Amino acid sequence: MCGIWGIFPRGSAKYPLNNKDIELAHTMMVMTSLRGSHSSGVCGMADGDTKIIKCLGDPYNILRSEAGERFFRWCFGSARGMFGHGRFATRGAVTAENAHPFREGPWVLVHNGFISNGGTRREGVDVDSHELVIKINEVGPKAALLGVTGAFAIILYNTETGAVYACRNSQRPLHFFDTGSMTFVMSEDSTLYAALERHNRWVKSEGYSGKIEKFKENVLYHLDKSGFVEGESVAPPVVEAPFRQAPTYYSVGREKSGKGEYVTFTIDTLSPVENGRAYKYVGVTDDNRAVEFTTHVKDPTRLDKVGMAPIHKRILHNSGETLLVRAKNIFWEDEEESKPAPKDDLHCAECNGLLPAVGYLNLLTSGEKLCPDCVSEVMSCGVSERVN
Repeated sequence: MCGIWGIFPRGSAKYPLNNKDIELAHTMMVMTSLRGSHSSGVCGMADGDTKIIKCLGDPYNILRSEAGERFFRWCFGSARGMFGHGRFATRGAVTAENAHPFREGPWVLVHNGFISNGGTRREGVDVDSHELVIKINEVGPKAALLGVTGAFAIILYNTETGAVYACRNSQRPLHFFDTGSMTFVMSEDSTLYAALERHNRWVKSEGYSGKIEKFKENVLYHLDKSGFVEGESVAPPVVEAPFRQAPTYYSVGREKSGKGEYVTFTIDTLSPVENGRAYKYVGVTDDNRAVEFTTHVKDPTRLDKVGMAPIHKRILHNSGETLLVRAKNIFWEDEEESKPAPKDDLHCAECNGLLPAVGYLNLLTSGEKLCPDCVSEVMSCGVSERVN
């Protein structure tokens, strides 16, 4: 989590920064360090001249240094804007060299977020934000941002044309406030409000809302005499994935007739996994489809009774299709006939089929349960019963 900020007077160098703007910039630097204090940096913008100052640690290392004093003395009366960054490192060493802003060609960038593909990993480039500005220098802002995967909120400055850009996606915040003659930018609206209140810069001009606004997602804004103006979209292209019907899953005792598929398979291997706390079954179906699943049940004869663990597991097909594995009518290795599942509270005492969740018959005399298909036969024998 990093933070970025900016102060941009309207027009050209005839509106340079004054002493009040410099004091506000100091406050913005300190407030931004709450989002990142591994390193700090500021860029001063002037026609024909651009100065950048960086330091390791919080911004007081700039504000209390002789280099920082010279920098802000130059900004006073010369710079027509400035912007800066407080870094919380995510990729790259924590050094003064890896502090923002980064400059490549005419482009100067501050970036909050992380970029996984902002550019090819280049030798000697330690920070993803640096790779992003290299990409911008090669293909331009729009093309570079269209290819980004990751989180970003940026302020971008072209030292040759004087153009200022701002952009963010859904994963990082960025806010601005227009007074009519000035535009102020910070990552968070709360810190922007606090900074403006502290320096009495909360001014509402005619034609402006007087409210802090949030930059829209995936829109490349550019700064002109009226403030930040919406530009081109840099939203990533939408790729529609082909529809695929999900398989139907069942729970023990809640069988629904006519849905799903019972799968019979031969167990080829049984091996312990996870320090013996689970067991991996590998087998093949009668139509040569591979079966693989993991369960806590060590004894294969108990799969149908206590496990039902094969439910929700996958059958691996050569076609890539995914089906359910169900431990029913299991064929054991080297046997032609299936071993019947043991009779228990989950199976019909007559046909040995799974009992439904409701509607089965509970024999009070023996404690056995019958499925609906076997009820009529038992009822005809006059046995006492209770329908569950």
